[in-house]
Amino acid sequence: MSRTDRATLTLGQRLGQGGQGTVHEVLNRKINGQWDVAFKEYDPGVLPNLDVAALTAMTDLIGRLPGWDAAWLCDKTAWPAELVEAEGSVTGFLMRSVPQRYAFDLRTLSGTVRKLATMEFLLNDDAYVSQIGLQVSDRDRLLVLADLADTLTRLHAMDIVVGDLSPKNLLFTTGASPECFLIDCDAMRLGGVEALPQVETPDWQIPADEQKGTPQSDAYKFALLAVRVFARDQSSTDPVRLAALSPALADLAAAGLHQPPSDRPAPEQWATQLRQAALSASTVPTLAPPPPPPLPPLPPQAGSGLTQPAKIGLGVVAGVLGLVLALVVVTSLTSLLRGSGGSSSAEESSSPYSSSETSDTYTPEPTPSDTPSETPTETYSETPSEDPFDPADLDDKSTDSTPITASALLPESFTSAKGVRYNLKASGVDDCPDSYHDSNVKSALRKANCTDMITGAYVNPSASKNQRIMVAVWVVPLKNDGRADTAYSRLKNAYADDWGIVCPRRGPGAGLCDGSWSWAQTYGWTGYTHRYLMHTMAIYTNRTRVASARVWLKDASKAAYNAVGPMVFHGN
Repeated sequence: MSRTDRATLTLGQRLGQGGQGTVHEVLNRKINGQWDVAFKEYDPGVLPNLDVAALTAMTDLIGRLPGWDAAWLCDKTAWPAELVEAEGSVTGFLMRSVPQRYAFDLRTLSGTVRKLATMEFLLNDDAYVSQIGLQVSDRDRLLVLADLADTLTRLHAMDIVVGDLSPKNLLFTTGASPECFLIDCDAMRLGGVEALPQVETPDWQIPADEQKGTPQSDAYKFALLAVRVFARDQSSTDPVRLAALSPALADLAAAGLHQPPSDRPAPEQWATQLRQAALSASTVPTLAPPPPPPLPPLPPQAGSGLTQPAKIGLGVVAGVLGLVLALVVVTSLTSLLRGSGGSSSAEESSSPYSSSETSDTYTPEPTPSDTPSETPTETYSETPSEDPFDPADLDDKSTDSTPITASALLPESFTSAKGVRYNLKASGVDDCPDSYHDSNVKSALRKANCTDMITGAYVNPSASKNQRIMVAVWVVPLKNDGRADTAYSRLKNAYADDWGIVCPRRGPGAGLCDGSWSWAQTYGWTGYTHRYLMHTMAIYTNRTRVASARVWLKDASKAAYNAVGPMVFHGN
């Protein structure tokens, strides 16, 4: 299989960035002269683990398959089509762009934005799904799953295993023919060989004693997906909602999740029952009433202690906070934040820039084929910058040009997956560690030799008073990415309020630092990207403790985590 020199590609906009690399639009190439092309370029840190021979086998596969199988593979997946090299070394590959039918106009408070229709959206309640602009019936859900079951069956027949089968890698459409499309195909296994080490999305792992990347692991994760698509939930393993629709499907789910690998139902068994259930399923999108506003906090109870947190969603743990420590007021350098100590509730982490478990995403386009063929393009040209930015420079203080300021590391605003906009109300540069941190956070930060950290507080200003959420954020620059990784390993199981809380001095959220917030429901994320350790924590300003608030806090804290960091300065 021939290789393409990167210098011959005319690149358009950056379509996405994930844990392994960056996806670019390619303006001067077409697949089979008709389908748009994207270029996935691996980060330098990924290349040492890349098996070029295995990736070459993947790009060669389309030419080895019968014509109908090759056309089908390109119609259902963003399969690697051709290697790209720079200075004689493979740096990535070309693939077809995602067909437009797998995207939708996501409604937000400020308008609409075109987004890939990942199956993550279906793991939410019907009111949310409808609110963002999707109309999905139970029949649609069944037929999308049936098409995925057919797709897995055919992939397995080609000796292809998905491995990291999760809603982040699966796109769907509910048009005339509900169906699915698979991305991140370079993470799949072909003939038992993988181009990159197998990873698993948090909360989508197979049982600990099993081999990753097998037909049986795909069967397990398909059962998880079927349960969660109908539970409208990110982490459920209970098939009760599925049973209400079809007892036979619930039986398949139970067997898929609890039987030995060799006894799990194969995807083709699912396809038959899913289509049977679809015959009598509702074709009307199910709309649930919006959740009631959070209730005021309950009065403290005697002998409270700490509530054991539960694991939620993408490996993040949230819970009710425990005791409150003495209030400490902190003066920051630019916009006066206040800090207050807390005690305990747990949180885990996700590391979107540095974890290879994060899926790459990119903007949709038309439908697939074979090897890219050159198409002359005169309208567009690539203008290289004088000093191109290399993300690897962010790994070490000596090469990182990012200013350690709030404006460089905190965006002025961000919008969450649920369409809620949050504005930065206060920010500053604080001592690291600071007095309001709990002892375990202080210890980890001291061992990391941090000196300064950026803190900030975001609020959703357009919400009514009893629906206002504040998100406190910390961005801690360290000497290098190794030190950030070590600090993260010491803090990934820390309680959520061990970091304390920071509040604006005036306006929404200010009152949280004036009294006890220890009984409030919170949700937080901890992780790192390059040399930057990051932590976020969301809390309702009315200190609600009701469990129904958690989904909105999770949404806010995750969005804040994804928004902050050095890519604010470097134009992410």
